[in-house]
Amino acid sequence: MMPSSTAAPIPQEPIQSQPRQFTSPERPQNSSDWALKAVVVTLLLPYEIICLINETVKAILFYTVQHILMGATLMHRSHVQGRIDHLKETYGSEPLTLITQDAVALSAMHFVARDKDAQNATVVLCVGNDASVFDSKYEQTIQAYLSRGVNVMCFDYRGVGLSQGTFSENGSYNDGKVAVEYVKHLGVPHEKILIEGYSMGSGPATYLAGLFERTHLLLRCPFAKMSDVGRAHQERQGTNLPLRFLTRIAIDYVLEYDNIAKIHKVAGHVGIITAPYDFELQEERCQHGRRLVEAYRQREGMHTITYEEAAGNHYSQYTREERLSSALDEFLKRINFT
Repeated sequence: MMPSSTAAPIPQEPIQSQPRQFTSPERPQNSSDWALKAVVVTLLLPYEIICLINETVKAILFYTVQHILMGATLMHRSHVQGRIDHLKETYGSEPLTLITQDAVALSAMHFVARDKDAQNATVVLCVGNDASVFDSKYEQTIQAYLSRGVNVMCFDYRGVGLSQGTFSENGSYNDGKVAVEYVKHLGVPHEKILIEGYSMGSGPATYLAGLFERTHLLLRCPFAKMSDVGRAHQERQGTNLPLRFLTRIAIDYVLEYDNIAKIHKVAGHVGIITAPYDFELQEERCQHGRRLVEAYRQREGMHTITYEEAAGNHYSQYTREERLSSALDEFLKRINFT
C-alpha cells in the first residue's frame, strides 16, 4: 500500500478525442479461415518462444546485476515511512506522489529553504542505489542545500522505498524526468534548476541535464560508464570463472549507463567532484571524473566545467568534509544560485 500523500499535479498533454469504434459484422467461419490461422500460429510460435527466452534471460541477468554487482540494499517499507514522517516533522514538507509517463507512482518530497518560495533555485537529487533518498545519509545532503538557500526536490526510484514498480535504467530516466517536470510546474526556470547525481545517480542525472536545456549538472563520485565499474569490481574480487562469465554478459546486456556518451549534450554548467581514492568505483586516481571532463570539453558552448578532487571517500558528505563543502559553495556561486 502506498502511504496517503498529496498527488503532485503534473501538466498533462490534452487528451485527444478517440474515433468512434467500428466493428466488422460477424461472418461464418469456413475451413480456409481455420487453415490460415493454423499457418499464422505455426509461423509465429518460434518467434514467441525466442521472445520468452530473451525476457527470461534478461530478468536473470538483471537480478545478477542488482544483487551481485550493485549490491543494492533496500530499507524496509516501514522504516522508509518512518524516515518520511521524520522529514515531514523536521522540515514541514508534505510527501508527494509523482506519476511517471508510464504510470508508475513514485514517493517524493519537495523542500523549500527558509525565507524562500517554491520558484526559488532548486536542486533535483538523483541518489545512489544503496538506500532510499529519505535515509539519514541523504538528509545531510538536503540540509547542505537548504542551509545555502536552495530548494530540494527528492524522489525514490521505482522499486525503491515506497515507490511502485521495478527498477530499471530506462525507468530511472522516466523517474527523474517527472521530478524535473514537477519543479518546472512550480515555476522554476531551467537555468535555476540543478540536477545532482551521486554515484549510480550520475547516470540519470547526466541524461536529464542533457534532456532539459540550460539546466545545470553536478556529479559527485560519478562513473564514466557503468559497465567499466562492473568489470573492474569483478576482476578485483577474483570471482570464480563461471560467475565472472555470467557477470560479463550481465553488465554488457543490462547496464548501459554511459555518461561519456551523454555529457556532451548538457548545455548548462557542469561540476564534477571526485574522491582521491574511490573504493566503490575501483579507482585510485579519479579516472572516471577526468574522462568525463575531457568528454565535456570536446563540445562547443559558452558554459564551463568545474572539476575538484575533494577529500574523503565515496561516502563523504557535504556536512562532514570541509573541502567537499567548499567545492559545493564554489559551484553554486558559479551558477548564480547563491
